[in-house]
Amino acid sequence: MFVTTTVNRWNRLIGRTLGSCSRNMASFGDAYIPTPAQKGAPQGKLIADPTLFPAIRRDEEVIDVLHGVNIPDPYRWLEDPDSEETKSFVDAQNALSTSFFDQCQTRSKFKSLFEQLYNYERYGLVFRKGNRYYYSHNTGLQAQNVIYTLNSLEDPEPKLFIDPNTLSEDGTVALMQYAFSDDGNYVAMATSSGGSDWRTVTVSKINQETGERTELADVLQHVKFTSLSWTHDNLGFFYNSYTPPSTTDAGTETDKNQNQQLRYHIVGQDQSKDATVLAIPEQPDWMIGSSISHDGKHLILSVSAGCEPTNRLWIVNLEKDIPRNSDSALDFSKLDFHTGSARLPLVKVIDNFNASWDYIGSNEDTGEWVLQTNLNAPRYKLVHGAIATIASSSSSSSSSSEISPESWAELIPEHPKDVLQWASRLKGDFMVCCYMKDVKSSLQLRKFSTGEIIKELQLPGIGSVGGFSGSRKFSEFFFSFTGFTEPGAQYRVEDPENPTPVLFRRVSVKFQPEEFETKQVFVPSKNDGTLVPMFLIHRNGKEFTNGDQKDTSPVLLYGYGGFNISLEPSFSISRMCWLLAYDGVMAIANLRGGGEYGTTWRDDGSRSKKQNVFDDFISCAEYLHDQKISNPSTLAIQGGSNGGLLVAACINQRPDLFQVGLAQVGVLDGLRFKRFTIGHAWCNDYGDVDIEDEFEWILKWSPLHNVTVPVQGTEGSTKQYPAILLTTGSHDDRVVPLHTHKFLAQLQYVLGNGSGLQSNPLLARVEVRAGHGAGKPTKKIIEETSDMLSFTAEVIGAEWKYNGPLKICEEEEEDAGKAAA
Repeated sequence: MFVTTTVNRWNRLIGRTLGSCSRNMASFGDAYIPTPAQKGAPQGKLIADPTLFPAIRRDEEVIDVLHGVNIPDPYRWLEDPDSEETKSFVDAQNALSTSFFDQCQTRSKFKSLFEQLYNYERYGLVFRKGNRYYYSHNTGLQAQNVIYTLNSLEDPEPKLFIDPNTLSEDGTVALMQYAFSDDGNYVAMATSSGGSDWRTVTVSKINQETGERTELADVLQHVKFTSLSWTHDNLGFFYNSYTPPSTTDAGTETDKNQNQQLRYHIVGQDQSKDATVLAIPEQPDWMIGSSISHDGKHLILSVSAGCEPTNRLWIVNLEKDIPRNSDSALDFSKLDFHTGSARLPLVKVIDNFNASWDYIGSNEDTGEWVLQTNLNAPRYKLVHGAIATIASSSSSSSSSSEISPESWAELIPEHPKDVLQWASRLKGDFMVCCYMKDVKSSLQLRKFSTGEIIKELQLPGIGSVGGFSGSRKFSEFFFSFTGFTEPGAQYRVEDPENPTPVLFRRVSVKFQPEEFETKQVFVPSKNDGTLVPMFLIHRNGKEFTNGDQKDTSPVLLYGYGGFNISLEPSFSISRMCWLLAYDGVMAIANLRGGGEYGTTWRDDGSRSKKQNVFDDFISCAEYLHDQKISNPSTLAIQGGSNGGLLVAACINQRPDLFQVGLAQVGVLDGLRFKRFTIGHAWCNDYGDVDIEDEFEWILKWSPLHNVTVPVQGTEGSTKQYPAILLTTGSHDDRVVPLHTHKFLAQLQYVLGNGSGLQSNPLLARVEVRAGHGAGKPTKKIIEETSDMLSFTAEVIGAEWKYNGPLKICEEEEEDAGKAAA
């Protein structure tokens, strides 16, 4: 049984008085009582008076009865982002957090160092479209990266293609996506405002001789989670849209994103005339990805039902089954889902969610397609078969293939240990395959026709292939390599016949990366002994004495553990600043739930096995303590989004292990996440609260519902939680801010105002005109990171270790003086 109600509604239904109904709500269900942690957190160096936490109204009348269990939700009112009461809550919490940031003695120093280190020239990976090359560039502190174009790699004068910094005064409009037409004469560009997932798409024409870009009148609105797939006639592209948001300030709404549509836009046509090619109203949560086969003959549709690595594979024969208008563009008007007289002639090649299927390329000689799949291959494999055996769909809107890819022959079998991350077709009989081996990249050149290895491409060390550019049209390809201490190197292979990577470009930074080292350890998880990889990054030769409680060398442990996402080695200037400023240590844990060892690894940290992720992270923390790298007074944990959930859940379960928790844009209300924006897509990872068994899984770990006072205090401290800093953005329409608001209110009530035991700060930082993270301007990144990490250092009592030059502006010096006073 699933019932959501309020006391007032029960009063109307059964005639009880409001007071008696509130007192007797347990008669409708059993009260949920979370299990408290056995031991509290140590006391940090930054003290909070719990009586000064803002007074927050609790509406005790709001109680959900879920499968016979009473779930109070006293802060339901915080789910309305536009109410004056919510705005006042945000203002009060930001004022509180600012008052603590002002007490952080190294804040101005850290900000200056971070800005100094961040101010280095950065380049995106070069790629080729049509007759020209393109790349992104940032001089250092520009809010957004700028796109440039070259007519050849020897061109001494790159031409400005587009500067997103001119799109807004505050740098909060970002270029998030772009797709060039097959001939390179057009580009569709999707921008985001204020960090929202909503996109506005514009179209430009390109003069390939000069690189001049002319913006056309085409403007597409209400675009979200979209593909941009040009047909090979270069006359139009497929994209995805939703019903317009309910608020004028897109990105602040919490409406559920459902009924995604696939539409086709013809260049020069008003969006109102764009045909709806496909909608699936009987499955409102499904999403539709699109691409075009290499020969341009087929529209390939990847239909997903959430974030699980599975999809249906449907195709449309554009060459045979779609008519053209008088301008030779594809004409979907008679096939429009809403107004057409016929339905899209789909061929449902794979019509189940048993595995994932991704198109890699076509063999022009044999007509075979190559697909990447995890069917009976959790570490992925490539299969190949004749797509031509699929009958034309003109006689049926749902015909099936004569020979399903489920029975196709293997081109590259699953590796016994390593994960095949991706494969990319090149001109001729070549393709590049990228494997992940114990969370480190391996790159191979193979024959496209047989899968045979031609050469293993040498990589310079522990790191990952952060980017790749190459296509079926060209022999040359580029890839970038990055690591925890490697800021970025780009390599070019000019000819696969002589596949020797040549350094094309390397990024230079304002410190010596070689002064730091990266180690990888494998930590047994506490319950089942599974070996969990963890990277450790620190100064060369650093001696660990954190078994001594007087040692204040800070350690920052980062994790994610979900959605098949792998935490591969990557460069972060904020992490390097942490190491330089405080002689700190970074630890990156590769938890189950991620994709580090394929879908089995992902499945072992999802749904009913979600607790494995928390156990893995807790085990990594215990390992750091056991090895005297940290102790509970010097260890901070950090994670974002699903990683924010991780941090909050682990603090609930083992507050005694940590001094600080940084939970960024976290999923913190496990029982209501599916009701907002795209949250329904996460049920594949977390479970569905509407199903009783799955509700029971979620209730055990949901951060909001498991905040309790620990049974006993740590030596020298009360029964309390670590210092906690939550962050969110006003325009985060991925994980909406209500998660942060409600969790913070519950923390401050249970541990602060309710018990008076909490003297570690419990804070939130809410950024205005910022979203889930992507596209955030440089200034906001610097300010947020400086607040978070200087706060962490202050709580731990970390000493400032950096002795290089610092330029502190007058305003920062004044702030530092106030903090010292």
